[in-house]
Amino acid sequence: GELAQPQATITNAVTLYAAPNAGAGTLGAVSGPLQVNILARTVDNAWVQLDTTIGFGWVQTGLVALSGDLNLVPAVGG
Repeated sequence: GELAQPQATITNAVTLYAAPNAGAGTLGAVSGPLQVNILARTVDNAWVQLDTTIGFGWVQTGLVALSGDLNLVPAVGG
């Protein structure tokens, strides 16, 4: 079988950050409903990097609904 790409469902407006840190620069906001691919995650799974219509950006996982196995995407950070 084929493994599905983990995805995030955005239901409310979320801010995309340039890095997995709320102090990092912002790329803009994305509003839902929208389902996007997860490209990376932090080691603690607190942040995920998303492939959105305005570019690749990071969001806190508590602000989106996750589906799929996060272990299928690379982990970054220490």
